[in-house]
Amino acid sequence: MVLKIERFQPEGMNVRMSSGKPSYSHVVTVSGSGKIVYTAGQLARDIDGNCVGKGDMRAQMEQTFQNLDRCLKAAGATWADVVKTNTSIRAGADRCDDAPA
Repeated sequence: MVLKIERFQPEGMNVRMSSGKPSYSHVVTVSGSGKIVYTAGQLARDIDGNCVGKGDMRAQMEQTFQNLDRCLKAAGATWADVVKTNTSIRAGADRCDDAPA
């Protein structure tokens, strides 16, 4: 069976660049007889890379899930297709950086 791997940068998402290329893909799909969708870890960032909801955990979670929703839609999936999620919450709701807690 031939597998097809596709990488996506959904519209409305901040894309980090390195040497003129995306540093990573927000979404990767692997298709063959079926389809598996992988999403990169998401942060509470808007399209410009700005932290949304600094100091407001609810606003940060809402932005993070909006970003995940964009990723799913770009891959032709919905939340009904999601099998597993991992959530990390750091000490201090005002954190919105990539540095380890």
